[in-house]
Amino acid sequence: QALEESLSPVIEKLEQDGIFTELSLVLKSPEELEAGFPLLLDMVDDAKILYDPEQLLANRLQVVRQKLERAGAKRIWRANSWHWDVKGGRFQP
Repeated sequence: QALEESLSPVIEKLEQDGIFTELSLVLKSPEELEAGFPLLLDMVDDAKILYDPEQLLANRLQVVRQKLERAGAKRIWRANSWHWDVKGGRFQP
């Protein structure tokens, strides 16, 4: 909550300029990050990493990107959402 409060003036300024954004705080241990979770698929293309001094998230996202490429996965947009089409069905980020 302290982070959101400290960024509130920045977000308000962006909104005044017509830029609407949301912050989503997701906390994961290095072990949880390594194990993978579905949100990583969203993050591959859309995440903006603000702080990752040990490059843990950046490196994990690169691994997921490579796995998606090797699996021949394609990002499909339908209506107002998207999903990954992965050959063979299951995929573990």
